[in-house]
Amino acid sequence: MHIIAFDPIINNERAAQLGVRAVSLDELVAEADVVSLHVPLIDATRNLFDAARMAKMKKGAYIINCARGGVIDENALYEALESGHLGGAALDVFAKEPPVGPLISHPRVIGLPHLGASTEEAQALTAADVAEGVIDALADRSPRYAVNAPFVAPEEWGIIGPYLSLGHTLARLSAQLVSQPVRSYEIVYCGELADHTTEPIKLAVLQGLLEGGTETRVTPVNAPLLARERGLHVSESHRPESDNYAELLQLIVTTSGGQKHTYGGLALRGEPHIVQIDDFWLDLVPTEALLFTFHQDRPGLIGRVGTLLGQADINISSMHVGRQAPRGTAIMVLTLDEPVPAAALAEINRQTDIEEAYSVVL
Repeated sequence: MHIIAFDPIINNERAAQLGVRAVSLDELVAEADVVSLHVPLIDATRNLFDAARMAKMKKGAYIINCARGGVIDENALYEALESGHLGGAALDVFAKEPPVGPLISHPRVIGLPHLGASTEEAQALTAADVAEGVIDALADRSPRYAVNAPFVAPEEWGIIGPYLSLGHTLARLSAQLVSQPVRSYEIVYCGELADHTTEPIKLAVLQGLLEGGTETRVTPVNAPLLARERGLHVSESHRPESDNYAELLQLIVTTSGGQKHTYGGLALRGEPHIVQIDDFWLDLVPTEALLFTFHQDRPGLIGRVGTLLGQADINISSMHVGRQAPRGTAIMVLTLDEPVPAAALAEINRQTDIEEAYSVVL
């Protein structure tokens, strides 16, 4: 079997180690004869395979879902089977349990009950995890599922404490702004920050990178193990010098194509400030919902975006802009009271001079 795979975190090198070829999701559905889903049910994967995506699959292809029921639009799957576009489906998870609807009796659907946690094998693995945790603790190693975080001297917390939140925020931001597969991450501690204990900040960054891509609860203790399992390449650099700020935390993301993205921030008055997005310098206090636009600096563009958000009943709490040159490439970041609906984001992306718009939820 020739295996191709899509994963937003695993890079090409890790995929090669696993014996698969990493591709984009669109490439996968267009090439694969059999699509097998292995994803958590989160906002980004709910109805991941809807009518539009199934229409892009090869005629006669098969789909297997042993992950979570909500990642497939079951009505769309039924229509694709009825029309003959898909050859068949194998499911042991459904949107409602116990399952109901026409898929259960469809002649080209294999359906199985799903209760993996109660199998004899799962119970044996649970017992083994507990025993291994006790052995690790007695051997002075950190147990995989320990709830305690690494020790930091009290006098250090006043300095690095706010940077934990910032590191987590920069990681969540990069995960939503970088759409290409990632080769590596580099955490850079600049200025006075480089002289302090930085291990907790690294753990906060790992948490931010891993959250949203797994149903496993990510903690400062298990984040390094989960990162190794996912093949994340994360390095650290300490640079005592800092040109623009006394302290600066940067996350540099290198994609599989060699493109670099830099996200930087600092802690002021105990709260995180984002001050760098690639080559743009600004100063914003992030909120839960943000809108990023990369666009050409043209008169009226900001007003058009504001009008579209108003029509969607989205309230803007603050606006931050930056540009490289008059009428050149520019950035706008809006802090919002609620996330941008998909339809409004699509309309913003259709605007002339908008290169890319992103709805970010932190």
